[in-house]
Amino acid sequence: LLVEVDISIFTSSYSPIAETRTQTESETVTLSFELSNITASATMLLAINEDTFGKLQFGSLLYLETILPCLLSTAHNVELTDLAVKIGTFDGINVEGFLPERLGKIFSNTNQLLHDKYGSVIIDAIPNFFGVTVRTILNNLMSHYLNMNTTQSCPNPTVQGSTPFVDFRDLLLSDKKASALGGSGEEPYG
Repeated sequence: LLVEVDISIFTSSYSPIAETRTQTESETVTLSFELSNITASATMLLAINEDTFGKLQFGSLLYLETILPCLLSTAHNVELTDLAVKIGTFDGINVEGFLPERLGKIFSNTNQLLHDKYGSVIIDAIPNFFGVTVRTILNNLMSHYLNMNTTQSCPNPTVQGSTPFVDFRDLLLSDKKASALGGSGEEPYG
């Protein structure tokens, strides 16, 4: 798994006498790190209200952005009880961009030193980070949807601007095949 984050940095000078700001420089920095041999498992408790679930409109479940909120709005309880993530290797953080070459070399050497000294500590901390911190964040997010009523979290599909009918060409086929057979070809269901 390779993760890259681009950060744009703008610097400007400010003149208090003229009360003006002038942009002097803009740079993009890329932070990246690579993880390999990742294993993950999750255990979830999910208790769904059968009556509320049965009243969901099928069209609401066709949109990727509403699937999770719709399903969670029908639940009595939902909790991620276990989230176990382990990684085999962590290759350190690489920074590319705004650093002058000499400063970049110093950062690279420091990064290598930190990786050599603390890389195994980071690898050992990942299971606790996901098992406690990430799991808590996900549980809080799910509880937010759990506390919403169905009309808030699962809007009527016709309110979202679609027709009350499902075009199975767009639902089941690729965008090119659906378009060739008379569908919209715009993947309206995700």
